[in-house]
Amino acid sequence: MPNNMAMHVDSSLPQGDAPKDVAAATAKPAGAVGDLQDRELMRLGVPQAMLTEVREVADEDALDAVAERLPAEAYDALFLYLAGETYEQLVREREAPVVDTGDFNAALRRLESQMRFAVVADGMPPLRRGL
Repeated sequence: MPNNMAMHVDSSLPQGDAPKDVAAATAKPAGAVGDLQDRELMRLGVPQAMLTEVREVADEDALDAVAERLPAEAYDALFLYLAGETYEQLVREREAPVVDTGDFNAALRRLESQMRFAVVADGMPPLRRGL
């Protein structure tokens, strides 16, 4: 059976210019944080007193410049937003149900928990010195 399908290649498009970095391909355009409403920024943990300043954040460097004054949760959320996460994804993760504190294994599986502590291997010299 003959193949009647044809393919058109647009020669005006640059060839072989695939993004080198996935984050660059999905990153929000400059000023993207300013696209969020005040209530959305506060829901991500941004203090009301910092709303104007945070609206000016256009990239990771600008976010890093205000990082010391932001709560860790707000910084993390804004970093992920600039990297391409949607506001809805961030809210869903942030407002995930609370894990039963008696269920240690369930708590360890949560990304939120994993971001707050590090596993220390037995016999690590700094740990031994501290004891």
